Amino acid sequence: MIVMKDEDSHKGSSREEARIGTLPSWDLSALYDGIDDRRIEKDLATARRSARKFSREFRGKLSSLPARRLGSAVRSFESLSEQLSRLASFAFLQSAENLSDEVASRFRQTMQESLTEIEKDLLFFRLELNGLSDQSLEEGYKQDSRLSSYSCWLSGLRRFRPYQLSEELEEFLSEKSLTSHMAWVTLYDESEAAMRFSVGKSVDKRSLILSEVLHLLSDKSEKKRAAAAAALGAGLRSQASLLTTITNTLAQDKFLTDKRRGFRNPIDSRNLDNRISSEVVASLTSSVREFYPRLSHRYYRLKAGWLGKARLAYWDRNAPFPHAERGTIPWLEARDLVLQAYGRFSPEMRDICSRFFTDDSSQAFNKAHNKDSSKDSSKYSDEDTRDISFAYSSSSWIDAAPRAGKMSGAFSHPCVPSAHPYILLSYRGKTRDVMTLAHELGHGIHQVLASRLGYLLSDTPLTLAETASVFGERLTFDLLLERASSKSERCALLAGKIEDMLNTVVRQISFLDFETRVHEARKSGPLSSEQLCEIWLSVSRESLGDIFDFDASYDYYWGYVSHFIHAPFYVYSYAFGDCLVNVLYGLYRDGLEGFDEKYLELLRAGGSRDYRDLLSSFGLDASERRFWQRGLLVIEGMIDNLESLL
Repeated sequence: MIVMKDEDSHKGSSREEARIGTLPSWDLSALYDGIDDRRIEKDLATARRSARKFSREFRGKLSSLPARRLGSAVRSFESLSEQLSRLASFAFLQSAENLSDEVASRFRQTMQESLTEIEKDLLFFRLELNGLSDQSLEEGYKQDSRLSSYSCWLSGLRRFRPYQLSEELEEFLSEKSLTSHMAWVTLYDESEAAMRFSVGKSVDKRSLILSEVLHLLSDKSEKKRAAAAAALGAGLRSQASLLTTITNTLAQDKFLTDKRRGFRNPIDSRNLDNRISSEVVASLTSSVREFYPRLSHRYYRLKAGWLGKARLAYWDRNAPFPHAERGTIPWLEARDLVLQAYGRFSPEMRDICSRFFTDDSSQAFNKAHNKDSSKDSSKYSDEDTRDISFAYSSSSWIDAAPRAGKMSGAFSHPCVPSAHPYILLSYRGKTRDVMTLAHELGHGIHQVLASRLGYLLSDTPLTLAETASVFGERLTFDLLLERASSKSERCALLAGKIEDMLNTVVRQISFLDFETRVHEARKSGPLSSEQLCEIWLSVSRESLGDIFDFDASYDYYWGYVSHFIHAPFYVYSYAFGDCLVNVLYGLYRDGLEGFDEKYLELLRAGGSRDYRDLLSSFGLDASERRFWQRGLLVIEGMIDNLESLL
């Protein structure tokens, strides 16, 4: 691979780590003390007995239950589902710490198999709920407030009625997923975690993990960016056969499932799950594509001029603004920045944020929720069964240190309402890392606020899932911009924010385009690595513009985009969220009366209200094309602002 001569780089890296300070590691004891915790087997056994009892009591009987009894059954199902999700969350997070840990990986696989076996006894419930008539449910809502409180969840569930299979087939698909879809996803995760990229001694004396080499693509040194880009391309190319097989297999697996269920297009099931019409998604995607020349094409032409180049190499896409690279931002400074940004908007949001850092997180969280932890969550009855056993860690809820084997990217995992969210990221002291922290804390705030609704209703559809995270980024960005001490620093911040928005909107819609083309082409047979690379290059050129040169090392970059594997067609939710927040933030800055409380109410609503209803309180309608144009014009305005400063 490429080797560069810079003998002080390793020492520089050590100095940078020292400036960052001690990074937190999460404590999963809010769930379990470890994979050897005796409570795990006990909880599995209890859940197994409870699921069997639930099946004996309700299977085949939902249509004849009175409304009050049906409401109690839904509440019991919720309690059982939360027990299973607690176990699944712990196994996932334990594995995410180090995907190369065979013990953790085996534990996760064992847990998945155990939970799938238990869920067989609960599968009937969703199917029978969908078998109820609309009229009987509407009557039930009038008769029992408990049942009516779940009306939005039931409505979302019943959207799948036309695509539901027989109980026997649904059970088979659930069991089979362990050795089909989920097995391929696990193989991808473990393979990606094991990959190492040899960039050269000028960067480090060791091979780099994926997050480290991606980090270098934003380095101020063009030489390092080029070396990292070549190393990433070479590493992905070396795994081309495996990545291509995984992509083909998962695309065909989805096609066969969609065909059996009756979905016409591969994106339809995602839209249905998001409770959004295909027409609204089409309006979003076509609007963004229409703005490509006004946003990404224009911006990167301007960037070429700022960098003094006639054309840009693809590894220049995330190059920092020249002459204004901020030094390393220590972790504690990043924490204080984000807390202050959220606090200026809402003291309540700042309070929730602080729990992710402080040692008295458990006391603050318990006090805020004011829950009764004395009940036994393993039991259910006709009474209120949203019973949860609280257990909170007294340490950070964030795992921030980069390390080998750690899951790439960043996330805030909601776990279950009876615990608290956990955030994973790899903090390296750059402004972009501060924005990532703000983003994930936004998710965490959203998850905490919605958790009051209970397990089933706290799950936010993807249409609104990115709202709090992107809004939090914007709050943090504005604070950083205010603190900028020079024109060049302001320009650098604006450029960074514009590029983040282009990555969130333009880049994600191009990813959606890639997925759509791949899944459509796969219907005609397996795709070769070369075909996947051609599709990737095509959507990249279209979205980024003709200012870029792409060499062969870029061809396989589709291979590291884990969303294609984990959550097909998820990516448009980022563009949805960014455009929505652009519009909402404009209303906030314009002083819309009651904005703060309306916004917090949107977050508290979780999945209990339709997104159209929630947006209507702001006077917004996402079905209108001008709604998306308003969001995109905000990005264009920021490009105008940056250009005027230069």
